[in-house]
Amino acid sequence: MELGLKQTTEEYEGKEIQLFLFDLDDTLIDTKSAMHEAKQRFQTLNGFSAEDMDQFDSIFHPFSSKEERIRAWNEYLQTHTEHPITSQNCYDAFETLRLDALRVWPESKPVLEMLHNSGLPYAILTNGHPSIQEPKIRFSGILDWDCCKNIPVFYGYEGEATVPKPNPRIFHMACAHFNAAHEATVMVGDTFDTDIVGARNANLGFAIYLQRSEGVRNCAGADSPSTRVLRASSHAHMLEVVHSLLR
Repeated sequence: MELGLKQTTEEYEGKEIQLFLFDLDDTLIDTKSAMHEAKQRFQTLNGFSAEDMDQFDSIFHPFSSKEERIRAWNEYLQTHTEHPITSQNCYDAFETLRLDALRVWPESKPVLEMLHNSGLPYAILTNGHPSIQEPKIRFSGILDWDCCKNIPVFYGYEGEATVPKPNPRIFHMACAHFNAAHEATVMVGDTFDTDIVGARNANLGFAIYLQRSEGVRNCAGADSPSTRVLRASSHAHMLEVVHSLLR
């Protein structure tokens, strides 16, 4: 299938790059695998059914904050189960298992070290609420790396501000923080509808789409007049694409 994505960056070499922005979940850290492992362990340890776990999963993702998720789980536990666990304990137990299973992708550190050594600024741009995302960042070990001890993080949901990707405002906020031009900024992410569409909405110069499966999205015509979309088929390939933009 023709993806319509530029597979090399040769025609763009020499263009100025001022800033890199990275999605967090499944771009820098392996959230999906941690979620799967936590669900299996939680079900075994607490005696929930597979149907219960599917319901937990379905009400886990739509809510952006810890408090919203606890309320949703409380409603489900009260109306669908006779399990004695409280929603707060349920959430805390599950989240502990998920954080324990969380791992960074092996290529995440090399790519951030490469940018650190180049002197270019970089940041994390995530749609999650700080109450959800800060523990992930902390437990993943990213902040222990010299290249990430002071990495800025921009949240799509924080306080009363709601500007999640693909809203261009969160991208522009990050660019303004670094005084970087939109056209000189690169967004790296694995979700087309938020990371890539958001980069286009914000008129960023480049977006690197971490598309590990060919069937994830039909991306014909992904480029826009202002944004060049570069496909990376794996995290190792992402490292190569970022390196090519630094030449």
